[in-house]
Amino acid sequence: MPNLNDILAQCTNVLPGHGPMMTLEIFSPQEQVLTDEEILSFWQMLSAPDQTEWDYEDNEEFYRKSDEDVIRFFRSKVLARTAALACWARDDGEIVGMASIHRHTEPPKEHCGELGFSVRQAYQRQGIGYRLVLAVLGKAREAGLQRIESSCFADNESAVGLLRKAGFREEGLRVGAIKKHGRLRDIREFGLLL
Repeated sequence: MPNLNDILAQCTNVLPGHGPMMTLEIFSPQEQVLTDEEILSFWQMLSAPDQTEWDYEDNEEFYRKSDEDVIRFFRSKVLARTAALACWARDDGEIVGMASIHRHTEPPKEHCGELGFSVRQAYQRQGIGYRLVLAVLGKAREAGLQRIESSCFADNESAVGLLRKAGFREEGLRVGAIKKHGRLRDIREFGLLL
């Protein structure tokens, strides 16, 4: 398993893009004031078809919010959550990725958190998701969490590879665990002790 501190020390904020160098900033949305445009950029990333394909639920209605509703929802619900640790990636004012850990608050799992992550399609396969996951794992360790769990569709090879690269171990397969678009989908479960 890779040493998280060593990997974080090797991360820089400049990654090669599809041409000139891209300057990438990884930050915590709870520690900075986000513009309405950045919140909408984040929402557009999450509601893109390539992202909703991997969402466990058929939430088409949820993704049809007006811009005003999205901004209100994020400012009052998402950014105010104290049980969540989050890191977002920004490139020139556009939110291009995120990783978050929702901390369990009830015994006997208050030492655990649940990891989720997403990267805008044009920015995938550049190491951004990996760096975001490592950054949020560092926050989880600082917050005293001892175990992080994550799951993904069994056929989401990108997510499986990222989780393994970050040191997660596959802990099981839940066959037919999710029904989406009328089809049963398998879920892979992962865990990491910090």
